[in-house]
Amino acid sequence: MVRPLRMFKACSNLFARSRGALAVGGIVAAAVAGACTASLDFTECTVDADCDRFEAGEPLRCDTNRCVPATCSNNSECEGLGGSQVCGLDDFCVDALVAAGVDDDCEFLVLPGNSVKDKLTLIGAVYNGDSAIGALAEASFKLAVEDFNAGTTMANGNAVGVVACNSAGDPEQASAAAKHLAEVVGVPAILGPLDDDDFVEVANKVSVVPGNLIFTMTPTAVAPTGESDSGVLWRTIPGADYQGKALRARLLGGGFGSVIMVFRGDNYGLGLYEALTEDNGMGQRVIPGIGNQSNLSYGADENGAGQLDTLLGVIPEPEAIVLLGGDEVGEQLKHIADLGVAPKKIYISHAGLRGIQGALLETGDAALAGRIELIAPVSEHPDNKTVLYTRLQERNPNVILGTEAPLSYDAAMTTLLAMRAIGDGKTLTGPVIAQQMSRLTSGAPISFGDVESLAFVKDAANALGSGGSIDMIGNSGELGFVLAKGQPCSPFVSWGFTDVASPVPVQLASYATACPDATGTWAE
Repeated sequence: MVRPLRMFKACSNLFARSRGALAVGGIVAAAVAGACTASLDFTECTVDADCDRFEAGEPLRCDTNRCVPATCSNNSECEGLGGSQVCGLDDFCVDALVAAGVDDDCEFLVLPGNSVKDKLTLIGAVYNGDSAIGALAEASFKLAVEDFNAGTTMANGNAVGVVACNSAGDPEQASAAAKHLAEVVGVPAILGPLDDDDFVEVANKVSVVPGNLIFTMTPTAVAPTGESDSGVLWRTIPGADYQGKALRARLLGGGFGSVIMVFRGDNYGLGLYEALTEDNGMGQRVIPGIGNQSNLSYGADENGAGQLDTLLGVIPEPEAIVLLGGDEVGEQLKHIADLGVAPKKIYISHAGLRGIQGALLETGDAALAGRIELIAPVSEHPDNKTVLYTRLQERNPNVILGTEAPLSYDAAMTTLLAMRAIGDGKTLTGPVIAQQMSRLTSGAPISFGDVESLAFVKDAANALGSGGSIDMIGNSGELGFVLAKGQPCSPFVSWGFTDVASPVPVQLASYATACPDATGTWAE
């Protein structure tokens, strides 16, 4: 980078002309000096903004009238560079809100005092801000962090801020956002992503990369990552291994002789499919105990109806149908109804709830409704969820409520309490945060529904600060984390739908999981 020298105005034009003459005619420098005495001024700047004119690969700040690389040891040293500049991972001032490879700028979802201060610990969040689920998670993350800040601080007295980045439903953007948060800003923990493909991408390309090891807590993704997670990957929902086994037990309990299954060919559908099935020793994955079966996957840009047609050509009258997908399950249900197929049962995984409700509202088909069972983990505490939903609606009247809210709030609060358990003077890193999770699963009961004066936050901080442990009762239920798996071991429920005009799930049966194992027993 070449920086121009400043000169007194009286001679600046002459010097510029003479410099051109030197190049063309070889005139000696003395000729310039004879015309005017030019006093060189090496003052490059008086304020940080003066350094903006230099095109540098890193931020510059003004130090004793010279523009120098903006090294830092705390946030206040970056204050003059702009409100979103923070002291980043490599002790350089960085823009926390500008992430390479992400279409939209990130934002400070939470910033205590509305300014970057030294007594600030930043964490990250990555989610699809363009979706209703992402908006709900955002509101829940924000509420949890603000509750924490209102009730306590980190052990060193720091408040917590959140840099949130919109993945726009693109795994590559999710990975780029997480990379920025981890490797540029230097956050020790990330909330999200929610989507399974985004989560797997972030986990494998950022969170578990040697040198990063970022504590990553997803509220809703169930897919296995396929890699050693170094103990830093966590979720507040039971993963595919638990969900697949619960679904298998329910299916086998029906005594069906023939089953067809379609599943979405992404990390969500594949994760559940592999947990539900076993290798039969001939290179095929099958549901054990089912004599006549066939299955197909469909792409993320398909609705699965064509695959259903193919399977029904093989088994025209299946006794049961299994659908492992999301909102597109609604199109599959309408297609089944249009074809006049009448299985005894249609089992659907938890992400299909909105699809079920949409299909029943559109068709008004009571016979179809009577065949459907949604198999889902318990994701709402009967009392705490009501408190949470009321608070969220008071703050966000247009938010569409769902189980993503308690799961997201619990993900954020669990992460913060694990960080709070780390003593003053210790560096916050993913593995160190993960080590504290054992202190959140045994000890004094702490209910997240005790929001009067945020007593639960204060009680938890006091217990953890004195070296004790707590047992978290979250908004999504009792958070009985299986530490070796990084996920809770929860009961499951089979939900039915009895009113097509108002298709609210009604409990049919419950599954008691033999924690920490994924096996269990269904009871009507």
